[in-house]
Amino acid sequence: MWPALAVVATLIFASFMQGEFVTAAQSSVTQGQANALATSLVIYGSYAVKYATANPTVQGSVSDAALGVPYWLVRSPQIGTYVSNGRGYAYYTGARVPSLAGQVAQATQMAMTVGTVTAGVLVVPQLGATPSIPIPGQIANGSVVVTN
Repeated sequence: MWPALAVVATLIFASFMQGEFVTAAQSSVTQGQANALATSLVIYGSYAVKYATANPTVQGSVSDAALGVPYWLVRSPQIGTYVSNGRGYAYYTGARVPSLAGQVAQATQMAMTVGTVTAGVLVVPQLGATPSIPIPGQIANGSVVVTN
């Protein structure tokens, strides 16, 4: 009886520990993904801003080729770019990543043009709502945005 109980206890402990390791691994993957997304948003944001500044009359989504993005940089399908009236936007529309807006803000040295769209307004982490920055209707509420 005691040996069987010891085996059951060992199996329960092993499955608990495996669950702990899996949870830790998932956390680090999520953090790694957030870092990669933040970096991509900053990069695509700079290309969109550069393109919009050079082409102020263009309005709409812009391809990587038009932006001049290097061929080896692969865009995540959740990242979009848009230009309107001389302003460039890169935005993330995927599943919510809680730390993403803060990471993008840190990567841009707390730029006042980085935030989350709420009710069509850019909400900057350190300022709150900034109605003076227009957000096109094509960029969905909840999107994390980098603009100029």
